[in-house]
Amino acid sequence: MLTELNANQNISLLLKYHYRIGVQKAHDKVLDILKECRYEKLSDKRLFELNKKERFIIQFIRAYVSKFDKIAIIKPFSMLSHREDLSEILSLSSILSEKEIEILDTRKYDFYKDKKCLIIK
Repeated sequence: MLTELNANQNISLLLKYHYRIGVQKAHDKVLDILKECRYEKLSDKRLFELNKKERFIIQFIRAYVSKFDKIAIIKPFSMLSHREDLSEILSLSSILSEKEIEILDTRKYDFYKDKKCLIIK
């Protein structure tokens, strides 16, 4: 996520460049998605204002608005305070769209040495 932008701008940036949607239309679409997911309160917050779960949610929604059909979440628990948060986040998939989600357990993947969570689109 780009730290200078708020959550709405972070997500709408993908819409503007991947789908060539205008600034206001992208902003409105992201606000609709956030409202549908009951996270509209995050719209105007910046990265440093979000907790771990909220940052993960924004990254997850960014992955959903991308043009890709599959999402791989690598090492999700490093970005979440509680394992229960993951089930809440995965329930967003039924709200947003039908994308294939794969959660990768990094203990099985030796190539991943960092402590950050990556969401691969």
